[in-house]
Amino acid sequence: TLRLRPDRIIVGEVRGAEALDMLKAWNTGHPGGIATVHANSARSALYRIEQLAQEAVVTVPRRLIAEAIDLIVFIAGR
Repeated sequence: TLRLRPDRIIVGEVRGAEALDMLKAWNTGHPGGIATVHANSARSALYRIEQLAQEAVVTVPRRLIAEAIDLIVFIAGR
């Protein structure tokens, strides 16, 4: 719960509609968060998060994503 005032919001792996909850939580003034998501590139990770959040609502404001995410680290598979 956000009432506990967490320092960081960490999500082990984003796989579904919880992506929207994660984005909303990251936009509540907390200093940062970490999550993992499977995608083919760093750019694809943004589209993937948008796609996953759309499982909860039809239209996800891209501004919500832009304000929540500052950095993406992509690690290529073998």
